[in-house]
Amino acid sequence: MVWEGELMSARRLILDRLLPMAEDGLRGMGVDEGDVARLLGVIGKRAEANATGARWTVTNYRSLRKKHSRDEAAVMLTALMHERRRGGGYVHEWGAATSSEVEHLQIQYDVVGNVMSTDLVTVREDDLLDLVLKIMEWRRIHHLPVEDELGNLKGLVTMNHADRYLQEMGEGSLAVVKDVMVTDLITIGPGDDIKYALLLMVDHKISSLPVVERGKLVGILTNNDARHLWSKMKGSRTE
Repeated sequence: MVWEGELMSARRLILDRLLPMAEDGLRGMGVDEGDVARLLGVIGKRAEANATGARWTVTNYRSLRKKHSRDEAAVMLTALMHERRRGGGYVHEWGAATSSEVEHLQIQYDVVGNVMSTDLVTVREDDLLDLVLKIMEWRRIHHLPVEDELGNLKGLVTMNHADRYLQEMGEGSLAVVKDVMVTDLITIGPGDDIKYALLLMVDHKISSLPVVERGKLVGILTNNDARHLWSKMKGSRTE
């Protein structure tokens, strides 16, 4: 970064140029000396330690994702931030999340909303089926919810159905999602009991269960989510 013809890092710019300018300006405006020292001191210490809230969040989220799902990591990170703030101190004084801290976090798996996948990819009824299959292969998923332009759930397309249909139609088919999607769907709400959701999947022999709230798709529960949940519940019983 170039500042007034001089090449310097953002860290040095803050410490050597911007903070002294801010200090002079605040004093010139008659701001209390104690407030000036406290507020600018926090900024200075963050710059010296190269530590910000954003850096702490990203670093610890990536660490949590090594062992936990996306949603679990987000919940754990939020709980950790809450505990750190309750403990006092500034973010540049926070260390990395420890394994003992994470182990003491209790995530409830009693309702669908705490287990479902929310990182959703959806398609429209008029999307080409061949493209949809490519998306499934790329994302390594076997089900894609179908939404309209208002976000209402219209159906579900599965890899097996789509692949079989395209094979029957032959190469160069212009088939679209509407030609093969399932519209007679079994759905569940985010506040429903997770055991009930799993029983639905077993009883109806389905491998995915769209989670809907007020007609809008908010998540999906799949066999992978069920297996992940089972391993978590099994682990908690052995502790």
